[in-house]
Amino acid sequence: MRNFVAGVFATLCIITTGICGAQVAEEPLVMSQDGISVTLATTDVLTIAVDGMLFSEKTEFNHMMPRWAGTYYEYRRDTTLPLSLKHENVAGKKQIASFEMHAQGKELEGKQTFELGPGRRLKISVDVRSTTVGKTLYEHMIGDLNPAWFAGRPYELTLRTGKTGKFIMPFASPSTEREKLGLAKNFEKMVVDTPTGPLEIITSGTPISLLDYRRNPQGTSKSIIWCGVLAHDFDNYAQESYSIEFIFPPQPQQNLAILSNLDKTQIKDTKIAIKDKVFPDRVIPTPKSIQWHDGNITLKRIVTDGKSKFASDIAKQVKEEILDKYKVNLDVQVTTDTQPGDVSFVCGTEAPDPNAEIDAYIISVGDKFVVNSETTSGLLQAKRSFRQLLRPGKTLGTVEARKADIRDYAAMPVRGLYFNTGKDAVPEQTKIITKLMGDLKMNTLMYSVIFAEWKSRPELTKPLISITLKDLQEIADVCKREHIELIPAIPTYGLKEWNRYDWVKGGMIGDPVHGQWNNPPELEAVEAVVDEAVKMLKPKTFLICHDELLVSKEEVLASINHWHDFLAERGVRTAIWGDLFLTLKEGPDATNCKTQEDADWMRAQLPSDILVIDWHYAEAAASEFKSLKVWNDLGFDCIAGTGNTPANILPFAQAVTKQIEAQDENTTQGKSLGMVVTTWAGRNFNIEAMNKFVKAVQSYVLGAEAAWTGGYEKATDVPFDYVSEFENIWNKSVLPDTATKGWTVDLTKAKQSDNRTMVKMSFASLKAAKDKSWLGYMTGDDLSKLPVGKQTFDRFVFDLPSDNTALLLAGQMDKFAGSHSISLPCDGKKASVINFMTAATEGGPTSEAIATTYVQYEDGTEASFDWNLGNNVYAISDENASINTPLIWKDGKDDTLKCIHSFCWQNPEPDKAIKNIKTVSNKKSAGLLIFAITGVEAED
Repeated sequence: MRNFVAGVFATLCIITTGICGAQVAEEPLVMSQDGISVTLATTDVLTIAVDGMLFSEKTEFNHMMPRWAGTYYEYRRDTTLPLSLKHENVAGKKQIASFEMHAQGKELEGKQTFELGPGRRLKISVDVRSTTVGKTLYEHMIGDLNPAWFAGRPYELTLRTGKTGKFIMPFASPSTEREKLGLAKNFEKMVVDTPTGPLEIITSGTPISLLDYRRNPQGTSKSIIWCGVLAHDFDNYAQESYSIEFIFPPQPQQNLAILSNLDKTQIKDTKIAIKDKVFPDRVIPTPKSIQWHDGNITLKRIVTDGKSKFASDIAKQVKEEILDKYKVNLDVQVTTDTQPGDVSFVCGTEAPDPNAEIDAYIISVGDKFVVNSETTSGLLQAKRSFRQLLRPGKTLGTVEARKADIRDYAAMPVRGLYFNTGKDAVPEQTKIITKLMGDLKMNTLMYSVIFAEWKSRPELTKPLISITLKDLQEIADVCKREHIELIPAIPTYGLKEWNRYDWVKGGMIGDPVHGQWNNPPELEAVEAVVDEAVKMLKPKTFLICHDELLVSKEEVLASINHWHDFLAERGVRTAIWGDLFLTLKEGPDATNCKTQEDADWMRAQLPSDILVIDWHYAEAAASEFKSLKVWNDLGFDCIAGTGNTPANILPFAQAVTKQIEAQDENTTQGKSLGMVVTTWAGRNFNIEAMNKFVKAVQSYVLGAEAAWTGGYEKATDVPFDYVSEFENIWNKSVLPDTATKGWTVDLTKAKQSDNRTMVKMSFASLKAAKDKSWLGYMTGDDLSKLPVGKQTFDRFVFDLPSDNTALLLAGQMDKFAGSHSISLPCDGKKASVINFMTAATEGGPTSEAIATTYVQYEDGTEASFDWNLGNNVYAISDENASINTPLIWKDGKDDTLKCIHSFCWQNPEPDKAIKNIKTVSNKKSAGLLIFAITGVEAED
């Protein structure tokens, strides 16, 4: 599974060569010359900046088994890399740095050299040799290049055959399919006419490719041009050599800083800044049977019959939820004499029927509601459905419920997620657990707790990513309140995984690549952490992982059996990943056992009560997920572990449901219990990771639907748009349900306070042409179809300039000079949220802010936020979105695709009068376009 994850790289020390010989340096090596800066041995191993702009943010090298079944080498595993790094100055004209590559298992060795010379030239040379018996693969992403240098620009290509051609890179990436994204393959030279001048790229040796990853097919929010050697066969003891040289254009002249101050007359009060929320007739997950009736019922009170304490508790919870959201205080009464307008919660008091449907419940309606289940878990799910029927009342101080009869139950008993801890991420993870899990009827969280500040082994703490035990306990408490079982996960095959993400100190680890489960220092450390986790979290089940290991079958089983006994002594069931026990014919992927004989033998040695997490991420038909039946027929219980795409989640859920329905009373048969949607978004699952891997987080809504309903053949069969529903759940829960007043900013004919015209960009008159192209792109189209005047997007009312213009903050790669800063006097306006309708002129690195906005209050204080690509602003050609920045307008497709997003900023001081909103360009590659701004005042 780790081959699917973009994780946290190790921070490397370096050795430089100086007058006094080699010496250890605490800081990374930075070579700078003529505006080019090359940083080596940082978190991302190689970073290249040009004139203060990131050109490439990171590099990756992977040496793998065939089919990516296991990894022999990657930078973060190479403990010798920092010790081999050398640097020299050659006659004051150029600088040369190098480092060596050595796989711990001696499967690979190599060297990389970096020459920074006059004429703004950077050459990277690679020599690498496989020292492995048998065929392998390697892939080297030399750099993730900034697309601002390439987008919409003409380039000339010279192939190794001598053939030449002239092309234009599309304004927008035409596809997400990797095989359709090639810009240049097997080329000798490429010359790009960038906005700042010609960029030359010269290659030799093993073919190097450039791929258009602006619509990143890897599922992240990062927009890049992938540059490097694609997955390449590596024969026995083969040697490969290749190089790439970048010759950058001359340093551009900096545009003069233009300071723009808007006139306050452009801010206007409006009675409706955000419109009434539209409530569709929908319950998620979709019930097995739901019949909608005309109209709503105004709720008068909440009642129970007094027979079930759980029903009484549910009634009190509903009262508090209605009071909190709708400010309506309903009485809770114990009575059997129900009246019109009552909602009655009823729970069975007899022992549940073991053959009954899972979490079954009924909601029936006449002139009152009856919410009924024979089980506490069923009544809990009924409450969650009933909550989705609530509506604001038509008169002040009332709340209504949509009339509906529901008969419902779950397709599978286990419905959940797998994700990692995150440092300082309690608010965001709590929101996932409550809004995306609890509210959507999930009941299981497999939670990777490897990186926590464990008291038993403080030396294993990773300061940048480890969660505090206080925060970990808070997450556990949230799970308990939401009736979600927490299954801790720690990879217990030695300290291999700890070492993978930051080298374990003190010589504790025996084999950092393959792992060594019984190395005494490692075993003692992991046992101490697992014991502490069990005592703290008190789980029923513990996931010890054991996936993608490159060790003998005997060692795998010895480790699993040790940990099974260790956990059994503490009354805890053991769970494992299942890939090491399956062969090619037994599943669509994650089948890492080489022979059927080995698979049969290994499965026969497993403890009979082991729980198998049967993970597969392939997009395949339900019939291809055969391994569920394999495990069940052998007597093992299993839970499906899905990926994050609809084409995987939905049919895999169908396979689970089919297997559950096929289960009989045979005591020797194991059970398929359900499914969890797994997330590999780095080891620090915080808001930055959630934004970067937003598609994974959005898939939680789809996973909840699939686990409850039993799945679908394809995404179009799902009765709602799960991405839109995610936005409704995540972003719009903080917004008022009813229309609310506020203010808008009309940028039509915007003038500065001294009557000079603002620096603006016409978005409707510059068609693609030789010298009048939209934002300097040589392809694409303009925004003439963008509606103007008072418009509603995503409930927000915006005033779009009637003169078809937008404010432009400067970016270095823009053809047109923008403002350095823009100030908007607010004349004491207040706002609970401020929504900005924006786009960036180009895509680019996510780590550097292209601009910063300062909200200055009249009392002299201020709040601020950065504009980061792939987070709260997107390129005008990028249809991706993050968890807090939805796509609100789109036109065209492929080369003419144009997109505008909105970022809704929550004001931490909604009661303070705002004096000014100032936005400052940070002079990076992309500029910031502002089309409109709307503020929503706090509700009275």
